[in-house]
Amino acid sequence: MRQEEMIKTVKMYSFVLFTVILICIGSMLLFNSVDMGANSANGYLNTAMGGFMDTESFLVIQKGYIFSYLIVGGIFLLVGLLFFCIFLYKFLLKDIDLDKL
Repeated sequence: MRQEEMIKTVKMYSFVLFTVILICIGSMLLFNSVDMGANSANGYLNTAMGGFMDTESFLVIQKGYIFSYLIVGGIFLLVGLLFFCIFLYKFLLKDIDLDKL
């Protein structure tokens, strides 16, 4: 019986760690989306276009990269927060059974 409790505790903490990692990655992507999008657009400009492109096209590509980082970061953050809320709900009910998730 003691080993089953220990396994439940390990599952609980690993689930919390997973949600915290998702929240951190999502927050990092959201906060750094502009810098990462600009760097990705500059990399595209240097590799695919040979370093030359008109300004309007470059800005459209840059906005697309920034938007994609915002979307991915938002998804990670939302999933992490949702899993964390599920964990808190089960923890407050004193019914932590992670096998049902």
